[in-house]
Amino acid sequence: MATQIFTISHNWDLSVRVNEYAYAVNESGQQANRISNSAIFKVEREKLRVTPYFEAMFPGLWRDSAAHEITLEGDNNTLALEVMFHGLHDSLETRGPISVSMVTVWRLLLACNTYEVEYVEGPLKEWFKAWFEAENNSTEYGIDCEFERQVMGPCYHFNYAEGFAKATKWLVYNSDCHILELIPDESASELQKLHLPQRVIQLCVIEQLNAARGRLRNILHKDLFNSVASILGGRECDCREGTVFDYLKELWRVKVWPLDNAFKDASAMDVLQKIGRFDASHIRSPVQQGNNCYCNADWSDIVMKAALRTLDYFDGLCLDCMSVTKCLMEGRDPDHEYWKNGEKKKYDVSCCISHHQPTWYFSFMGRRGRSTKTSY
Repeated sequence: MATQIFTISHNWDLSVRVNEYAYAVNESGQQANRISNSAIFKVEREKLRVTPYFEAMFPGLWRDSAAHEITLEGDNNTLALEVMFHGLHDSLETRGPISVSMVTVWRLLLACNTYEVEYVEGPLKEWFKAWFEAENNSTEYGIDCEFERQVMGPCYHFNYAEGFAKATKWLVYNSDCHILELIPDESASELQKLHLPQRVIQLCVIEQLNAARGRLRNILHKDLFNSVASILGGRECDCREGTVFDYLKELWRVKVWPLDNAFKDASAMDVLQKIGRFDASHIRSPVQQGNNCYCNADWSDIVMKAALRTLDYFDGLCLDCMSVTKCLMEGRDPDHEYWKNGEKKKYDVSCCISHHQPTWYFSFMGRRGRSTKTSY
């Protein structure tokens, strides 16, 4: 078995040996751990000592010892450790291409938590941001939502607000079923601890993302049929039955009506793409001209504006708005916090991302006892 050697710093004075283990059947037929892979990282001792974990490994004898190697047992992703050590040396730019698998990113977080390495700020966060943007731009969307479901956790843990907003927005608009978080390797039990915190899953991922997805349907329905309601509730004319029939028939032709059926097993983007095929020339001209007849409407404009308002409605979840929940742990009244934030004229005034009221509404994780009074 060859040992991989990674030179993290040319000024190295310490070798970190990492042994990866795998189950194997020994000669007696019993399962036992055996070393499946081994790697050596050549690092600077002083760079590692900034973390409490490694500092504790260099007391007394180790601090000035001639021994130049320590061993870490059981880490199962060499690439994750390579990124971590480069982060500690602020030398990630020397590593070359940043492309690694999603599993490696999750194991990087696991390693940083184990060895008490800072990643919410500093080189590792910047590396993750670059990795996210590169992967996000190259992922083949439209096949499934696997990437976005798996990347929510890392974006949350790295406190990368832009990435978290992009991932959650993409899921709301492109999911054709209930939205859930996904671990890249469900068989790796050690990754389970990196799930989004239970409160975040319950109040933001499961409840709020799926509520936002349902809200898109309501927004679209309202804007598509407000003009029809005006015709039915307005003064009678000889053309209103024909106009309403033609309008509904055209929506039916492009498979957008009935709207509940259109959203069944389809994403919001699927429905909006179908709306793009709407052809107002299929609606007969009104018999009565002028503003007194509600049938005399620009149906193409009505449908286009409904689609655009739906498309512009949700900006994804905001980590800064979600952080308001932390105030609840300090003994502050959750109702007060909710309404104090709800009185804002600008909902992203102290946020890393730009967003409108719906993002603030769905991102807040406190109680909503009176939220029905809030226009969202």
